[in-house]
Amino acid sequence: MLTLTEVFRAQQKYGISVAYADNESTSYEVYLINCRRMLTDKTPTDFYSWDAKRQNDFTDNLIVNYVRNNVKAVDGFVDDNGDIKQDELIDRLRIDIVDFGILREALEDDSIQEIQINDCKTIWVVRSGNSSLFVDKTGKPYQFVSDAELHATIDRLIYNPQGSTPRMTKANPLLNTRTAGKGYRLSAVDGSAITPDSKVGFDFPCTSVTIRKYAPSMLKFPDFEAYRSMTPEMSDFLRFCGRANIRLACVGPTSSGKTTLLNAIAWEVDPALRLLLIQNPTEIMIYDRSEETGTNRRNVLHWEAQDLPPEKAKDPTTPTMSNFIAHTLRNTPDVVIPGEVRTPDEFYQMSRVLKTGHRVLTTWHALDGADAIDRGSTELATIGGSISEHARSLAASFDIIVSQQKLGDGKRKVMSIEEVTGKLIDGRAETVKLFEFVLTGEADKDPITGKVTNIHGYFQQRNPISSRLIQLFYAVGVTKEELAPYLVAPEVIEGRSNLKSCLEWEKEDKLKSSQEEITKEVVSDISVSGMDKDEFSGALGAMMQL
Repeated sequence: MLTLTEVFRAQQKYGISVAYADNESTSYEVYLINCRRMLTDKTPTDFYSWDAKRQNDFTDNLIVNYVRNNVKAVDGFVDDNGDIKQDELIDRLRIDIVDFGILREALEDDSIQEIQINDCKTIWVVRSGNSSLFVDKTGKPYQFVSDAELHATIDRLIYNPQGSTPRMTKANPLLNTRTAGKGYRLSAVDGSAITPDSKVGFDFPCTSVTIRKYAPSMLKFPDFEAYRSMTPEMSDFLRFCGRANIRLACVGPTSSGKTTLLNAIAWEVDPALRLLLIQNPTEIMIYDRSEETGTNRRNVLHWEAQDLPPEKAKDPTTPTMSNFIAHTLRNTPDVVIPGEVRTPDEFYQMSRVLKTGHRVLTTWHALDGADAIDRGSTELATIGGSISEHARSLAASFDIIVSQQKLGDGKRKVMSIEEVTGKLIDGRAETVKLFEFVLTGEADKDPITGKVTNIHGYFQQRNPISSRLIQLFYAVGVTKEELAPYLVAPEVIEGRSNLKSCLEWEKEDKLKSSQEEITKEVVSDISVSGMDKDEFSGALGAMMQL
């Protein structure tokens, strides 16, 4: 028996067309919305218990049937003879409905780092650290037809043909899982657990979803310098930290760039040393394969942990972060890299690795060096022991803590590089700031929108490194000449940087600013004098020589 799709295609093949009235025209967007609404109404509740083929056939037939029964001149789908391009219309509807609907563009756009669905009518995306509404080419916000359609799209995103797809329900409103295919982290809360808008007409269920589009971190130190996230002096120092037996943590809020920097540091580790990376999800990938043999020239293992229910997580053989960290000790690691530690159990296992003399490079959420030790010791104290005991142990276990932040202009900065002395002062870890980023309180703003476009500040070198760190660097062949910039800190200059590279940046910025002013003057002169293109080029060249 022919499916509706096959019947419809046969009609097209043999020239059977359907006429429409001149006034029955519409935009594709309106047509799509109405088709989605029909699908939402006609899709049964047990749809996602069906196998994939049955699901696809059912949805496909509904789309074909909708087009046959709603013949309209849809903008962009009418040929020169006035006939509807029904095949193309059906194919486009399939793309926009059957797979990931309005999220498809955001999922495929590599510039989008995160998709934030606050409710079915409100979707935000994050690009280059900045949040904005997710809109189409005309500036109209992308929206789901209903909360039910949002649920259906999420179910398709995380669909598992093996039948183990998790469900978000009123009884279990929290969902933490991965998307099918690329494995982006997806976190959602069912509308039954969210307070809806109190305004009539907007009090619809408001399920929320956050999709983090993780990709392997590829930025290296030259990139950080180019973005001015840190100075060349700071980059060189962190490179040495990667080479030496330095136990280091990158800390900061969400999206501050912790893992991206840790990736760059990890690539500086001696290739012969055995690295064990434990991540959830995988962001750091240390692969340097031979083109001839396929062998990875780096001695590294990549393990990916999972978020499991509490009853399964207690089983020591399940792939949780804490279980993996404990398992590393049986695999002769030289360096253990937990991508991020979050829970008390994970901090406990990390502490065990440190106490057994292994080197750890990791990240967690904290504001600065002292706060990082506070956070770790507080987490550990929930398992047992006092906060001060754990703080003393962690302060003695880490050498360097790098803190980062994403500022209000969307730019990421290394706010400080601190050496941990191993001592406590009034219950808090003592740290020595080697470098820091100082905010001046000045900012540039868009004159029309008022949005912050640039937050001003400067990097400062504050203190020299300790003799203990010097010996750790010497032990891996970092020479006295290479360490010279860090043995004596330059004199602090209030209100501006004391680093040579930053002074060079200032010169570049002044030159760029003066060039922009010259260009404005030339353009102004052209508008008054009516110069042609050649005259403009000559005038601009002459001005630039001044």
